[in-house]
Amino acid sequence: MLVFCLLVTAGMASQIKNVRIDNSHESYLHADDPTAILYSNFRKQYGQDSYVLIAIATPEVFDLKFLRKLQAFHDEIEVKVPHVAEVTSLVNARLTRGENDTLIVEKLLEAWPEDEAGLIALKDRVYDNPLLVGHLISRDGAISSIVVRPEVYAMDEEAFDEFGSFDDGLEEEPAFVGVDEKSELVRVLDEIVEKYDAEDFKIHLSGGSVVGARLNVMMRADVANYMIVCSSVILLLLVLLFRRFSGVFVPLVMVISTLMTTFGCMAFFDFPFSMSVQMLPIIVMCVVVCDVIHVLVLVYQALADGKEKEDAIAYAYRHSGLAILMTSLTTAAGFAAFISADLAPIGHLGMLSSTGVLLAFLYSVTLLPALIAILPMRQVAMKNAGTGEGAVARALIRVGNLATEKPWQVVMVSLVVLVWSVVGASQVRFSHEPTKWFPKDHEVRTALELIDSKLNGSQTIEILIDTGEKDGLYEPDVLQRFEELMRFSETLHHQDLFVGKAVSISDVVKETHQALNDNRPAYYIIPENRSLIAQELLLFLNTGSDDLEIFTDNDFREGRLSLRIPMVDSVQYAEFFSALEAGMARILGDDLKYQITGIAPVFGRTFVGMIQSMGKSYMIAFAIITPLMILLVGNLRLGLISMIPNLVPVIAVLGIMGWFDLSLDVSTVVIGSILIGLAVDDTIHFFHRFQRYFAETADVNASVTKTMETTGSALVITTLVLGSGFLSIGIMGTMLNTVTFGLLTAVGIAIAFIGDILISPAIIKLVIREHERSSRTQGLEVSGDTIA
Repeated sequence: MLVFCLLVTAGMASQIKNVRIDNSHESYLHADDPTAILYSNFRKQYGQDSYVLIAIATPEVFDLKFLRKLQAFHDEIEVKVPHVAEVTSLVNARLTRGENDTLIVEKLLEAWPEDEAGLIALKDRVYDNPLLVGHLISRDGAISSIVVRPEVYAMDEEAFDEFGSFDDGLEEEPAFVGVDEKSELVRVLDEIVEKYDAEDFKIHLSGGSVVGARLNVMMRADVANYMIVCSSVILLLLVLLFRRFSGVFVPLVMVISTLMTTFGCMAFFDFPFSMSVQMLPIIVMCVVVCDVIHVLVLVYQALADGKEKEDAIAYAYRHSGLAILMTSLTTAAGFAAFISADLAPIGHLGMLSSTGVLLAFLYSVTLLPALIAILPMRQVAMKNAGTGEGAVARALIRVGNLATEKPWQVVMVSLVVLVWSVVGASQVRFSHEPTKWFPKDHEVRTALELIDSKLNGSQTIEILIDTGEKDGLYEPDVLQRFEELMRFSETLHHQDLFVGKAVSISDVVKETHQALNDNRPAYYIIPENRSLIAQELLLFLNTGSDDLEIFTDNDFREGRLSLRIPMVDSVQYAEFFSALEAGMARILGDDLKYQITGIAPVFGRTFVGMIQSMGKSYMIAFAIITPLMILLVGNLRLGLISMIPNLVPVIAVLGIMGWFDLSLDVSTVVIGSILIGLAVDDTIHFFHRFQRYFAETADVNASVTKTMETTGSALVITTLVLGSGFLSIGIMGTMLNTVTFGLLTAVGIAIAFIGDILISPAIIKLVIREHERSSRTQGLEVSGDTIA
């Protein structure tokens, strides 16, 4: 059995190399989500809208020294940074002008200024171009920017061009540029930035690719740190509890085997390691250790009583096997509630955590007894671990006596705390703003704040408008409505959300028309003649510029309108999008169909999915676990009542979040279901033991005391294991959302423990007090032995 289990572990562990990390914005949605499908189709047609934004702070942009350095920086990015489709800055910004009835589209710095007069002329050209101001240069001239657009597909551009299209030569669509490619892009870019960064050339990086890469780096460091701390604390607890080699070695082998197999399953399912999934190692580790502790405590007790090892193993599983099975089922059920979540990472956490918990159980009934049977174990008395001896056991007995002697007082105090928590929980707010996960002084946040304030925003809303016919964008009325919608959108403002800049094909039409009319500003308008628009766009295409590709399809049927907005909390999107769509419906009418996509709508859908995922996961967890508790307890009323101590920590944690203004995000939204799944474990062990003793004595007080003597210390240890595991996340984490998750979950575990040793005995005393002297089979049945 040992060899078989280790071979399975080794086989699954060999797949871990295929585990990938993905914290990209689009990774939060399932592949079949309509928002994800629309965004995917948008990128196929128009390319990436998630850019790398480089803001460069300088005393004077229009200075030859600065411009030369900007050009060198720009050129090195183009040459050295991989997976880049386009680099845009003042160096190569589009300049459209007319000369002798000829349309010329060239780079802004095609001809370099040679003196002060040339710099002044360049400055005038830049500030006369509305497409450049607030995009490649701030209005106050203190910031210049470089926009790096990543490639769309994770394949060599020449290879893709060779095939021409998906239908010609490719067996399947190539994958979009992923996390690995974007991370490499950012890594090389960081090396170049380090070379050019200076006091008079201060470089700030932001954008989706940068945020994702920084999150991945911080997450790797956090996971390594809290795994080390958690492992150290658990090893220390095991040493203090068992004080023998096998008591440390056996749990260690179990943890490693279960973790390796679980991560092998992650690779098999092709689930990425993400912000939500990062707590998986702690969850699995704690569940495994708790299962092992319950078995080892009883094995060591039996050995101390003089039993042979085989009999000791049988004794341990006879007394704790059912409880471990039930705790595994309930914990797996709690996590399985996430599987149907609208957000992909939360669904992945549910699937992987459930898998890990069930693997922990399978190893507990296969690998664990094999290890115990093989390893030499001394027949020495256990101290302070389940024998009823020691200060911990005596303290637990006193708590149990307090609960059974003053049950009404305990319940009333609990109700007061519960009411306080409910009031706080009613004030909880939802949030999804990944940049706020970084510490306040982190470069990502400072760069983003600078870009949002100086360059009109760091992300986009993409509006796709279908004219319904080929060459529909040649119609003056259609382009005029584009213009009206752009100007309307720039008037929208909701809290911190506003449209800093709107661009579309109409901008190309206007600047082309102006250039062909002696560059006179009065002609920066949409022509009123369809044929003239068609001719001018044809002239623009003939210049060799490919800029129209990002604004329209090949048939000029569909147009893209891009709105630049700042990065804000997704909670603000609903009202903003409602106002935007109302204006779009009014301006575009019934004949122009539109769709909204881009990174911002992906954020908005993530926010909605987060709320829906929370509601569904809480209800599913409760609906699955409650029948299991009733089945275990064997009594409908007591089974329902046993769920009360497991709901208290969830409500209490939500109350704490409400009173301390802590938001529910993609990390903290899962706390409730995790607490239900984990907290119910100790409840099961408590009720399982209580039933046995109540069946023998028909005395609640005596049964609670005996339960505390034999199980209380194990509950303390498992609580310490779980609490220390999540506390390590809170202490060692550097991302603020991770810190909040770890600390709140640790607090919830502690509250759940108090509920088990204080609230549960008090409720039991009140509920079955009238049956204490009745037949011991009346009202309560010891269903555990029957199920076993």
